[in-house]
Amino acid sequence: MCRGLGRFVEPDSHMREPQFLPWSKALVHDERLVSVSWARPAMQGLHSVSVAYGDDSVQIGVKLGTRPGFWGKPGVVVLRMIIEHTVVRLREPLRGRRIEVMGTAIARR
Repeated sequence: MCRGLGRFVEPDSHMREPQFLPWSKALVHDERLVSVSWARPAMQGLHSVSVAYGDDSVQIGVKLGTRPGFWGKPGVVVLRMIIEHTVVRLREPLRGRRIEVMGTAIARR
C-alpha cells in the first residue's frame, strides 16, 4: 500500500525530548487517510504526529525523539539513516486542500 515510503511505524510516547522534523513525502489514500514519510538517524523514533486544519491546507507535523536506549550516552555517533512512514487519520476530509509540512511556530499554538 505504501511502496517507497519506508517501513511503517506508530507513535511511541517513550521517545525522549521530542522535536519536529520535516517529513519528505506524502501519499493520499483517500479524503481522510494520508501517509507521510521521513528519514531519521537510528537513535531517533516517532514520538507523535500533529495536524492543523486551515481553509486551504492541512498541515502535518512529525515529532521524533531519542530512543530510551540511546538516552544519556555521550559520544554516540550513528551514521545509518532509516526511512519510515506513518498513517495519519484526519478528523476532517481534505476537500481539495493542500498537504503541507507543519512548521514549529504553528505546532506550538
